[in-house]
Amino acid sequence: MLALGFTEPTTAAITAVTMAGGVEIAGRLTLPQLAPLVRILVIVLICVIVVVLLHRGYGPVLAVLIAVGTAGVAGEIARRFAGINYRLPRLVF
Repeated sequence: MLALGFTEPTTAAITAVTMAGGVEIAGRLTLPQLAPLVRILVIVLICVIVVVLLHRGYGPVLAVLIAVGTAGVAGEIARRFAGINYRLPRLVF
C-alpha cells in the first residue's frame, strides 16, 4: 500500500481494520474447531482483495467495506451450504 502512495498512518489503519474484519469472519467460519490454516488463508485472501481494490482506484474505506462485506456474506453462504445454522454470539451480563 505504501507503493500505491498511501501514507504510513493510512496504511496502518487500512491493515488494522482489514485484519480485524478478517479475524471475525475467519472465526465465524471455523468455530468451534480450531483451524489455523483456514483462518490465516481467509485473512490473507481478504488483505489481497483490499490491495487489489486499492490498486484499481477504490478509496480505502470503500475497498475495506467491499472486501470485508463480501467475505462476510460469502462466509455465511458457506456456513449455510455446510448445514451450520445461524448463531448469534452469546451475551452474558
